Amino acid sequence: MQILKALAITAALLFPMVTLAQVPGPVSGWEIVSVQDSFTPGYQKVVTALCSKRKYVLGGGYFPGNYQGFLAILGTYPPNNYSWAVYARNTSTVYTPSITVYAICANAHP
Repeated sequence: MQILKALAITAALLFPMVTLAQVPGPVSGWEIVSVQDSFTPGYQKVVTALCSKRKYVLGGGYFPGNYQGFLAILGTYPPNNYSWAVYARNTSTVYTPSITVYAICANAHP
């Protein structure tokens, strides 16, 4: 458990795009899940990484892909206890940037 806490704190310090969330108790079986998506020119949307069944989200973040200069990040947050979301807008009228959203998940034991 101490290693997981240290890993999460280190990730938050090294990668400011990663945020930590609260869980109800000790954790085990942690994993990192991801989803990749692209943005149509001029559009905005929410991209969500969903934890495996019965796992809680500990934190999350994102990594911009191609044409990252055209991707405006409007928010990054846990919309519920089981996923991590990034709300972004494509400021280009030509290019199609992509993003990968990550969720750090684990079993929580009350």
